[in-house]
Amino acid sequence: MNRLKTRLAAAAMVVLGGWLMGCAAAPPAPKPLSAAQQERRLCVAKAPPAAATAGCGQDERAGCAARCADGQASSCAYLGEGFLVGAGQLPQDEPCALLLLGEACDRGDGRGCGELAKHYLDKGRPQRLRAARKLADKACRAGYARGCLYLGGMLLTGLGGQQDAAVAVHSYERACQQDELDGCVALAGMVRFGKGGLVVDAKRERALVDKACAGGLPRGCVALGELKVAGRGGQRDVEAGSALFEAACKQGDGFGCAQQGMLLLRGTLGKKQPAAAKVFFERACERHAALGCRMLGFQYESGAGTGKDMGRAAALYKQACDGGDGPGCTNLGLLHALGAGVNKDLKAAAKLYQRGCALSDGGGCTNLGVLQAQGVGEPVGRNAAISSYERACALGYAVGCTNLGSLLVAGEGADPARAARLFQQSCGAGDPGGCSNLGVLKLEGLGVARDEEAGAKLLQAGCEQGDMKGCSNLGVVYQEGRLVKTDMAHAKALYQRACQAAEPSGCSHLAKVYALGLGEKRDPKRAAPLFERACQAGYAPACTNLAKLHGGGALGAADEATAKVWLARGCDGGDAEACQLLKRLAKQ
Repeated sequence: MNRLKTRLAAAAMVVLGGWLMGCAAAPPAPKPLSAAQQERRLCVAKAPPAAATAGCGQDERAGCAARCADGQASSCAYLGEGFLVGAGQLPQDEPCALLLLGEACDRGDGRGCGELAKHYLDKGRPQRLRAARKLADKACRAGYARGCLYLGGMLLTGLGGQQDAAVAVHSYERACQQDELDGCVALAGMVRFGKGGLVVDAKRERALVDKACAGGLPRGCVALGELKVAGRGGQRDVEAGSALFEAACKQGDGFGCAQQGMLLLRGTLGKKQPAAAKVFFERACERHAALGCRMLGFQYESGAGTGKDMGRAAALYKQACDGGDGPGCTNLGLLHALGAGVNKDLKAAAKLYQRGCALSDGGGCTNLGVLQAQGVGEPVGRNAAISSYERACALGYAVGCTNLGSLLVAGEGADPARAARLFQQSCGAGDPGGCSNLGVLKLEGLGVARDEEAGAKLLQAGCEQGDMKGCSNLGVVYQEGRLVKTDMAHAKALYQRACQAAEPSGCSHLAKVYALGLGEKRDPKRAAPLFERACQAGYAPACTNLAKLHGGGALGAADEATAKVWLARGCDGGDAEACQLLKRLAKQ
């Protein structure tokens, strides 16, 4: 009995086992797709059927469709990038591109993060810049070299967060080490100017751009050509530099075209060839190289190699400015200030100078400061002008340093010692105005030890280099007999030179020679138009002296009413004597 039960139990087990082995279990119900998965599949379905069998890479993004549909992050990144630009057989579809890039990034794919960051940067929306910076950082950490490149640019300029040139250096180094050649060129630029704690090293700069050029990057070849033309980091070789520019131009690099045009325009290769330069600038501008548009604008403004056409020049400067070229904005601002080729509009000029300054053009910052000091622009006033000049000087624009020093010689917050240092800096950087102004401080002992001999030499140097205010002040030295015997003939010649070059102080000093009869017969009628010319140009003491001629009857019958008009102008211009004379007349 017991044995039978055992056998029956065993048989039952066999039967049961046979039932389990011979029948398939019912399949589980499929899980519903999430909203994100549904959206991804809808986007993937937009890829053409041929894409399913194509490869999946930088040049074959359409082939990533099947892999992306299965959830492969890297394939979604490539596909998203393709949708962003409409590469190959893919349609341009921004919503799908952002969805796929974002999904890839969320899964840790560096390309997805990096190209999403680039998209936000290209759009330029302020609210997206902080996100772009975080995405670029994530991409760089994930090993995507272009992410390091994007991050370096944002760190260097302060986009999306605090400016940090030192960290930008590390980002560019990582990009370059991973053979992202644009990173090598960007790093070379930082080496050139010693940014981010780097030491200026022309040989290292050349090695970096040499790597970029050897790797096939036209912009790297252009940078190498610049070094060869300048002779930095190695032997000077203009012909080799020119060959690199021309080769890069033929490969479609607009900046290479522009650089070749510069050589031809300046005559660096021999004779100046403005007509040939124009051809290269046109190619550069057509290829969206803002420098080419600006230089072509300069040719139309100056008439070099073209007929003069100020309207065309203005249009080209605008194109350069819109392309991110700071000097292009500044040049367009100058045309607005002068009313050349465009309507005269100082407010428009100020805005353009401000834009040029924001794009790191020292000339724009300097011109903005001049207008701000005159009450034009936003903000205005002495402090606003000082801030603009500070920026210009920091950018290495010597005239900005000179103008900053001029504001610091006297007035609120005066600092003659600092002014002297600024003039020394600008003089050494090639601005003759800085030399002349330093000469005046040495003559007077303001901010520096009094040294009349050194002061006169600096005025002479400034005058010889083209600073007409220096010529005018040197004339005063000869008129007053400082260091030398009084020489009115030489003083008068210096005043005439300055006045002919539209330096108002020169015209005013020359007028005094005629008004007072210094070294010759008095001639007030000859003096009056010179005083008026200087006054109209903003030299306030000339207004006061012209008022004296009218009020004193030197030009005929005394004319107190006309004298008051010129005194008011002199007082408004800051001449203390004019203000005192006006008060005296008011009491009479």
